[in-house]
Formats: sequence, C-alpha cells, structure tokens
Amino acid sequence: MRRAAVTLYAALKKFDDGIEYAIHNRFYDEASSCAAASENGEKCEAMLRMICSKEFPDEKIRKEIFTVAVCRFGKMVRADVVLELSWRFGMIDFAMPYLIGHMR
Repeated sequence: MRRAAVTLYAALKKFDDGIEYAIHNRFYDEASSCAAASENGEKCEAMLRMICSKEFPDEKIRKEIFTVAVCRFGKMVRADVVLELSWRFGMIDFAMPYLIGHMR
C-alpha cells in the first residue's frame, strides 16, 4: 500500500513529496521512478546528491541504488554531475555504463 502512495504522488505531480516519502520508507526504486517521471533534471540530480550524502540511510546498497537511478534518469542528468559524484564517492565503476552510453 505504501508503494502505491508514491505512484499516486507522481500521478498528482507532487514529485518532491513522492521522492521524500519513498526514500523515508526505503522504496528507492519507486523514488527514482518518481524523479524520472518528473522529467526535471534538477530533481534527478538532487536525488543523486542525496544518495551520495552522509544522511542516506542504506550505505551498504548506495552504489546499486546510484547505478539504477543514473540509468533510469538517462539524459535528464548531466554527465559531469554523474562523473563528479561517482568519482568523489568511489562509485566510478557503477557510473561507467551510463557514461559509456552517454559518450556514444
């Protein structure tokens, strides 16, 4: 039921609330889907920065979540932001599929 709430937030175009709610409840896949549905690069980049922040609750799966989010956001995020965050936080291998596809 909680996961459906994120979809409802996205349908109502309350993307910030949906992303915040999903992350608070540790529904990271839904959070990245909601950010991608917004089609707003700033929201997507903000979510990537939040994933890399110290406040992120699940540090053990941070890299996997970063990879999924970056691939889901596609052209909405800038390659320099992805490269910077992945380099600063030791996730360059996880950003490589996006970077290769972007450079192609």
